[in-house]
Amino acid sequence: MKTFAILFLMTLSTVSCKSNSNTTSQKDGLAQVLKKSETLILDVRTPEEFSTKHAPGALNIPITELKERLETESQLADRDKPIVVHCAKGSRSGKAMTILTDNGYTDLHDAKTLEEVLKNQ
Repeated sequence: MKTFAILFLMTLSTVSCKSNSNTTSQKDGLAQVLKKSETLILDVRTPEEFSTKHAPGALNIPITELKERLETESQLADRDKPIVVHCAKGSRSGKAMTILTDNGYTDLHDAKTLEEVLKNQ
């Protein structure tokens, strides 16, 4: 009985900690989100990485500048706008998702990598 109670509490804790944002993969409809004209592609890599290769129309804000630029970047003014976030491997995009969620953004999709965005555009 004790084991059951512990498992139940662990499951309840896991479910209640889920974020309102989305991790969207190709099978979950990333292509559909990217087809919307209002969708913003947010690339949180460095300017050097961005200049090498990037998705057409993407906005580049390095993860190190994201918090500071939320209030001044006009493309981030609408907190309900669909935003697809990516970096090189997925670590920085995850951090960006947290920053955006904590600041009231509601329609977020973590594509993780540039390659995932490009193959779904």
